[in-house]
Amino acid sequence: MVLKYSLPARFFHWATSLLIVAAWICVEFRGAIGPSLGMTLHKSIGVTLFVLVVARLIYRFVDAPPPLNIDMPDWQKKGAHLIHWLLYGLILAQPLSGFVMTQVAGYPLSFFGLFEIPVFISGSAELGQTLSFLHQEVIWNVLLGLIILHVGFALRHQLIKKDKLINRMW
Repeated sequence: MVLKYSLPARFFHWATSLLIVAAWICVEFRGAIGPSLGMTLHKSIGVTLFVLVVARLIYRFVDAPPPLNIDMPDWQKKGAHLIHWLLYGLILAQPLSGFVMTQVAGYPLSFFGLFEIPVFISGSAELGQTLSFLHQEVIWNVLLGLIILHVGFALRHQLIKKDKLINRMW
């Protein structure tokens, strides 16, 4: 029997996943949503995602994941562990880079229209371009690649190895 993550850990996992997809949808379909609304939602979801992942990391240190009790070579366990920590880092870096990019551009951030986060960081146009490149090209593409690896390996365990590893997160 595979040992499951706690209910709060599973909530954090799936909420994080849904927020990443929602932020992507807001950007990709902003023409249909309305460019201004699409970006407001994208940025609001980014702030929410950042706060959620910080809470998720705090929770992870308080409530350690269950031991991995399936037969896997050590290098695969270490690789999975590394991918998880890289995902955490990039999921924090992505909204943070977007937030700082917005700040440097001189725009306050409306949080779902409920309140505004004022501009408190200044910077140059050059810094804004660098942050934009990091946010849109570097961090996003590396994050997307790691998400594909993460999902791919989970599906491999479920469909090929049939070791029910995926049940840890359901």
